Amino acid sequence: RPSDLIHPECIAARCFAPEEGRFPSTRFRDQIQLAAMLKLGMKDVGDFTWDDCIERSENVASVCHRKSCRDDQRIELAMADSVLKLMEQVETKQQITVRQRKRLQEVEFLPVMTRRPKYYPSKMQWYGSKQKPPIAGALKLFREKSKNLVGSTQLVLDPEIKLGVVSKILNVSNKPSPEIIIDQLIVALDSCRQSVDDSHASKIVVEILQALGRCEQDGELQIGDFLKRMGDRSWIPVDRCFVKPHQLAFKWALSRVSPYLFQVPDELQKVKTFLMKCGVSESFKTQDFVKVLRRILEEFRGKRLSENALDCVQKILLNEIGRWSEDRRIELRGEFEVPLLSNQGELVLASHLVYNDTPWIQAFPQQDIVYVHKSIPPFLAVELGARLLREHFLQKFSS
Repeated sequence: RPSDLIHPECIAARCFAPEEGRFPSTRFRDQIQLAAMLKLGMKDVGDFTWDDCIERSENVASVCHRKSCRDDQRIELAMADSVLKLMEQVETKQQITVRQRKRLQEVEFLPVMTRRPKYYPSKMQWYGSKQKPPIAGALKLFREKSKNLVGSTQLVLDPEIKLGVVSKILNVSNKPSPEIIIDQLIVALDSCRQSVDDSHASKIVVEILQALGRCEQDGELQIGDFLKRMGDRSWIPVDRCFVKPHQLAFKWALSRVSPYLFQVPDELQKVKTFLMKCGVSESFKTQDFVKVLRRILEEFRGKRLSENALDCVQKILLNEIGRWSEDRRIELRGEFEVPLLSNQGELVLASHLVYNDTPWIQAFPQQDIVYVHKSIPPFLAVELGARLLREHFLQKFSS
């Protein structure tokens, strides 16, 4: 019957395979014959409805499931693209109902991005690579622009598919929820194992934190819930490693004392409010520096400091605490017992150290004396709790 046939040259014809038997025989394809069959009821593109679009999208899903072992996606891409072009034509002439919209969003006919993007970190899994057959419904997909926020936990629409005017009908998401973004962050952190040896991984984490900052600003993310999911993880990328919020400050002249304290990198300055709510400081406090010194003291107790640890100690003592006012240093000594560098290259509590204030007298061995390192100025050593050599002997011989 002519009413069962489709004009072979219309846009809708691309949605049908020859074996479906919906086209006129090749003997009846000149323009006069085709015009005659149109008058007898043969379908042209203007005769198609939203229900026809639904049926064709379901056919794509059926064909793809029957051929799920095939890796080549060219057929899926071509079939989906044809259905979308048909939908564009129908959209200009008919209103879609709620039922029809819901069904089109559910049908699995849109191709998935199965191959890892060029700059996506190799250590992070690409979720779409596991999708067989490589198609999904619109509500289960995200746009390519969100790939760094969802790529390891959600499906991404194949970038060769252009939704055009029907994008509002299908509603493929441009904006993942905070929960999905946090899932992606956890995958990134776990895959990097606390060390950023891939600049692309670092960029992805930065992009994720910027997105979470926007979510928090829009009231979609509760800081307490986010920090609970982070648990004990170090999650802020800086200087080729991940650190916790208390290790960062926005303003700091030294920039970093790796791996203990850092200045917030420029690329995260945009989410200052979010990071400060998570525990990042505007500037470091006295106790932050003391904690680093005490931590190094515990790590190297009784041992000579490594070059990096020695550099960190000298930066904190000379470039940070050494530049404070005398009153502030004396106040520091009253609140905390501060470690200082000894002449043996070890970190020792200041009260256990002696500063040689009689260098003109030849030193002689004393088992009970540990001298302050020569790089520490006398005023700094004494103000932080070290004793002068003369005081030491005076106390020793008067007792």
